[in-house]
Amino acid sequence: MITIEASNIYLGGGFVLLEEFLRQLEQRALPTRVYVGYEVVFDRLTEHCYNNIDILKSSPLGTLCRYMRKGTNTLFFCSLPPFVKYKSSVVYFHNPYFASRPHFSIGRLKYIAYHYWVKIFKKKVDFFACQTQNISTQLSDIGCNVKSMPFYIAVQKRELPKIYDFCYISTVSSHKNHKRLFEAIETLVDSGKKLRFAVTIRDTEQNSELTTKIAQINKKAAEEVIVNLGFVNRQGVEEMLNSSKAVFFPSLTETFGLPIAEAMSCGVKVIASNRAYATDLIDNPILFDPEDIGSMTSAMNDELDGKNEDVSQSLNIDDKLNELISFLAK
Repeated sequence: MITIEASNIYLGGGFVLLEEFLRQLEQRALPTRVYVGYEVVFDRLTEHCYNNIDILKSSPLGTLCRYMRKGTNTLFFCSLPPFVKYKSSVVYFHNPYFASRPHFSIGRLKYIAYHYWVKIFKKKVDFFACQTQNISTQLSDIGCNVKSMPFYIAVQKRELPKIYDFCYISTVSSHKNHKRLFEAIETLVDSGKKLRFAVTIRDTEQNSELTTKIAQINKKAAEEVIVNLGFVNRQGVEEMLNSSKAVFFPSLTETFGLPIAEAMSCGVKVIASNRAYATDLIDNPILFDPEDIGSMTSAMNDELDGKNEDVSQSLNIDDKLNELISFLAK
């Protein structure tokens, strides 16, 4: 029996990877139980009607209790190790804030605590699996036994009309950098540049500042410059990527950058932040400074003017999902 601890996984890249992991386990008919914390995640996963996988809703207290009981063959998909020794078990690490100690501030106390959680209990599993060289180095620096085991969902290439100049597939969080992105787009609009940029921002009260900004920019341009598609499912991701000339990825920090891998798997060009996650993933990257509006504007302008037409890119990683499953199933 394989156990997966995923109580902190919400919708986004982590959920997409979890869903793919479970799909592969189901294909292999491997008995598995998965602990999740969010109702929406529970509902989404139970829709699959797995034959070999039990989806279990867990409270924070229940998760904490399991972390204090010995176990085996467990994948800690939440970046945090257990408090006691687990045999044949792995932490799958995909939170960039836990690897290195943040500078002190009241708002960062949670991340500081999680960092020391990782640092103190790192030996309670066989190894930490991660997705990029940058995160591997950070984990090694605090004494973790690390293996690079990235995996992603390849997107089928389809011949669709390229109706978007750019797209950005992302949930909303401060490090996803939507505010600067929209400022850069507005600068292009003010200069008279024509473009269409697709984004995936849920229409919620929490995101109202961003959706209001989208409406303001579109009104100023007197056309739909920013096309907000809201939440997109897997089919929607495939259509969005294949309908775009390029992915513009301004995130400030990532452990992986799943949409980058997805885009490159179907031959879509990627223009990304000059951060380690991008240079780890992309051979021959096109980069910009995500903290500089002028740099972002210039990068989009270059693409619109055809200056990247001769750029050939490829993905720098190999999919290691089979290797990870083989370890957990032994």
